[in-house]
Amino acid sequence: METLTFRDFVSLLELHDNKIVQPEDLISSDVYQLIEIKEGVVSIVVRLVETIHFNEGGSKTFYTKFEYTVDIQKPMFWQSRDEFKIIFNNWYSLFEYAKLHYTSSKGEVYEQYITRKKTSSGVVPFEFAVRQKIDGDTYYLSGISGLAIMKSQHNLSLYLGYNHKQFITNNVLGEHWSDWNWDINFNE
Repeated sequence: METLTFRDFVSLLELHDNKIVQPEDLISSDVYQLIEIKEGVVSIVVRLVETIHFNEGGSKTFYTKFEYTVDIQKPMFWQSRDEFKIIFNNWYSLFEYAKLHYTSSKGEVYEQYITRKKTSSGVVPFEFAVRQKIDGDTYYLSGISGLAIMKSQHNLSLYLGYNHKQFITNNVLGEHWSDWNWDINFNE
């Protein structure tokens, strides 16, 4: 069985949306970061993996794959549910998932995959339990890793935030802002 390339994957996702984009018509694009700001006790790291574009009627449609990690340094013993937000400007999410990493007091690891509803604004957060009871042992969230594939005709501005969900307010524990631009000749 062959592995799908990023181009193949984008082509299949677009076909699912009734748009034909051939993998050979997707062109590599260089991306550079304009700005990055990080705050909070929970560390959030974003890495753009690959960007490709498709020439379409005088405009370009960009597809960007990025990965992220959230490092939670201390187990949150008293917390029950938290949320993780990814917000983006004028982009459409083609595919997203998050992998929750849990660790027991014995050092055993449990992982759970989650997703969220696709929206054009990205305002629906991932919600999850901070503690999991598995086979009599309690596991605490130690981190999150994930992947997203986005589509747009504009530059990318990202906001990622990790929040404690509380009864009345949400306490922000970690935030990441970044802006990305393409190094490309738009007249080609």
